[in-house]
Amino acid sequence: MTDTIFGTPAASDSSPAIVHHATPASEAKPVRLSLLDELAAEAGKEITETVRYAIDNRPGWSAEFTTTIESTDFKRYQKNAQGKKKNAVDADPIIFSGQPLVERNTGIFKNDEAVLDGDGDNLVFGSIEFRAMFPASTSAVDAARLFIGDGKLIAMGNALYTQAGYGEEATQLDPTNA
Repeated sequence: MTDTIFGTPAASDSSPAIVHHATPASEAKPVRLSLLDELAAEAGKEITETVRYAIDNRPGWSAEFTTTIESTDFKRYQKNAQGKKKNAVDADPIIFSGQPLVERNTGIFKNDEAVLDGDGDNLVFGSIEFRAMFPASTSAVDAARLFIGDGKLIAMGNALYTQAGYGEEATQLDPTNA
């Protein structure tokens, strides 16, 4: 007879108990996914990467950004920088470089310590609190320009575009090395 609660043999039952041993996770054989399954898993992942740049004109200060810039955003940055000018060559480089810095900024740091706003969140270039620190600014991009400096803002914006993949060359592989 077996115990109905635990499924173990009762004291009067002479039949041997069946014991099941679980295989330790370290001994389990990994299951290899098909390439199609691996591709499907990759398709479900969001591409996210962050980069941090030093604010060269302000020792110890840096800013962090996400490097995901969608093509629609890139086109909007171009259009906003061009304004009403007919020739793209006349576009404002501060606006073109500054907009992604404002929109993709995830934090401002002093000696690797995040500056927090009044709510305890990372202070960013687009926040009202940051802009208020630069009363002469006319926009969030202008406040970032006043903090970073004109040339450094353009260089940092261009570096962010490059990090996002704009302007980079694709990595060519040799198909014979497969």
